[in-house]
Amino acid sequence: MNSIKRENKNAGTSKQRRLSLRVVRAALLPLALCLWVWDTDSHGQQLREAFRGVQQAVVIVRTEQLGLAPFPQPGLMSSNGLGSGVLISNDRVLTAAHLVESADKTMVELSDGELIQASVIGCSLSADVALLQLDHSPENYVAAKLGDSDQTAVGDEIFVVGAPYGIGNTLTAGHVSGRHSLNNTSQNAAKIEFVQTDAAINGGNSGSPVFNLKGEVVGIVSSIMSRSGGSEGLAFAATSNTVRRLLLEQKPFWTGIEGFRLEGSLA
Repeated sequence: MNSIKRENKNAGTSKQRRLSLRVVRAALLPLALCLWVWDTDSHGQQLREAFRGVQQAVVIVRTEQLGLAPFPQPGLMSSNGLGSGVLISNDRVLTAAHLVESADKTMVELSDGELIQASVIGCSLSADVALLQLDHSPENYVAAKLGDSDQTAVGDEIFVVGAPYGIGNTLTAGHVSGRHSLNNTSQNAAKIEFVQTDAAINGGNSGSPVFNLKGEVVGIVSSIMSRSGGSEGLAFAATSNTVRRLLLEQKPFWTGIEGFRLEGSLA
């Protein structure tokens, strides 16, 4: 009889514990939802603030190139190019090399719509980055800060601002998906590194700056891998430290060709 009472008492205690757990869970669920919403809002606000701080530094790069008209048409024809870039000082812009390397005319459109002619003063085809010099400094400008891309790791959140299909100040966000270095054939060649991202990149984004959430430039968009021609989440950007080594730490120059010294077994 005593054993039956003890079993009933234990069963009652177990029921009370289960009931208490349900009450605790029910009480914690709204708190968890509030924390999740707060974290989401906080992250969204951080992205908004970072974008607002850099959007005026992002420019549209328009190019014009003269070439032979396709056979059988005689004479020359003009072809236009469209990409993006970023102001890093009052009169210098970083962009993609393939956009401007052979252009006969390059124009930079600022965020307020002002058009300024520019010329290529530095270029690296292997890294696909170029440095433009504006003909004159705009009165009101915002320059972006180059970050330390060595501190950028796979999984970090980033965002890209550019002009896909000519639609200026377009933001896309994603993560760093990978880091890749080119296999240099010469010890004298500077290290060239690219970050891979799943942020949406389309035509017109070439030369777009890749920002970290501090609003620092950590890459310049180079290319995408795509079967459709549109974004498939495989985009590559030259790292900011690659840009710094190739174009900013030494006096930039551009002759129209790129070369490096052959030595040892390669020669």
